[in-house]
Amino acid sequence: MPPGRWPNFLVGNHDYPRILTKMDVQFVNAINMLLLLLPGTPTTYYGEEIGMNDIAQPTPPQDPWGRDPERSPMQWSNASLASFSNCTGNYDPQKCPWLPVNQDYLAGVNVQAQEQDKDSSLNLYKSLAKLRQEPTFLHGKMKYAIVDDDIFSYVKDWPGETNYMVVINLSPTNTTHTLDLTPYIQTAEADIAETTRLDMDPSLVVGNSIVPASVLLKTGQGIVLKWKYSPVEIWHKDEA
Repeated sequence: MPPGRWPNFLVGNHDYPRILTKMDVQFVNAINMLLLLLPGTPTTYYGEEIGMNDIAQPTPPQDPWGRDPERSPMQWSNASLASFSNCTGNYDPQKCPWLPVNQDYLAGVNVQAQEQDKDSSLNLYKSLAKLRQEPTFLHGKMKYAIVDDDIFSYVKDWPGETNYMVVINLSPTNTTHTLDLTPYIQTAEADIAETTRLDMDPSLVVGNSIVPASVLLKTGQGIVLKWKYSPVEIWHKDEA
C-alpha cells in the first residue's frame, strides 16, 4: 500500500451472489477468515457471518436487474419468517418482507441456532473478530509465505508480541495439501489459535501444539498458528 493509505476489503454486497452461492459451503469460513485477518478494514454483507445462501429468483422480481436472490431477509431464528417480520395472515406491505426468506433458516442457518453451536460459522466469525484485535494483527508486519494457485498464507509479526501465521487452502478442485511450514515459523512447535472448524484433521484443534512440518488442509480449510516472538529472523519474503 502507498504510505498513508489503508485498504478496505469486502467479499460481497447487495449486487453480487453470496459466498456460499459463488463458492460452495466449505469456503464460507475460509473466506471470512481471510477477510477478518487481512490488514485493513473488513466489510461484511449481512448474513455472510452465518453462511446465508441466495434464494431462487422470485416471480415477479422486485429488482429489474435480477439482484433479488442475494437480498433475502436476515435469518434470526427458526421462528416464522426467521423472526425478520411479524407478518401474518393477509399480505401487508407495511409488515411483510418484499422477498421470501430462504427456507434453510429451518435447518440451522440462523443466528439463534448458531449462537448455541460452538463450531458454527457465527461463533467462528466472532472468534476471528476478537483475534484481529491482537496487537500483532493490528500493528505487525505482513510477510507472504506460501502463495500459489491453491494456498494463500502469510506471517504477521510484531516485536515483543506473539507471532501468527495464517494458512488457507483455496483450491477450487478439492485438493488436499500437506504443508511444511517450518521455513516460516521460528520454533519447533506452534500453537493452534484458530481453524475454520469444518471437517478439520483431528490433530488440528484450537489450543493444540503441532509440529509445523506436516500440516494437512483440505479445500476450503484454514488455520491460524501462533508462537512466541523471536528477535532472530530466519526468512525473508516480500512485506506488505
